[in-house]
Amino acid sequence: MLKEKHKCVAMVGDGMNDVEALAEADVRIAVGDLNVVLSVADIFLPKGILRLPEVFKTARKYVSSIYASPATALVVKMSVIVAGSMCLLPLWAIIGIGDDGSTLIALATIGTILFRKS
Repeated sequence: MLKEKHKCVAMVGDGMNDVEALAEADVRIAVGDLNVVLSVADIFLPKGILRLPEVFKTARKYVSSIYASPATALVVKMSVIVAGSMCLLPLWAIIGIGDDGSTLIALATIGTILFRKS
């Protein structure tokens, strides 16, 4: 069985004879509009399987934003800690940049990744 050999199994089906296989998969992609398939699907492609590359492209963008945002916040916080320990920043700047600033920079990172035209 595929699940024993691989960590994650994706199944693409139209629901005519593959509802059980879709239900067993980790990622279930439905093509078509049968109500049985819609109840078990994670992703629904009403315009057909040709939209699947677009789905994967969007998923990659979201995953990259999940990794980039905490990394950016960590870099900002570490920079503020170093600058603060060297007395290069006043206390209010350390608190403001370290907390609110890193949050705003992380949100900006997410925004640039998700909304860039590519």
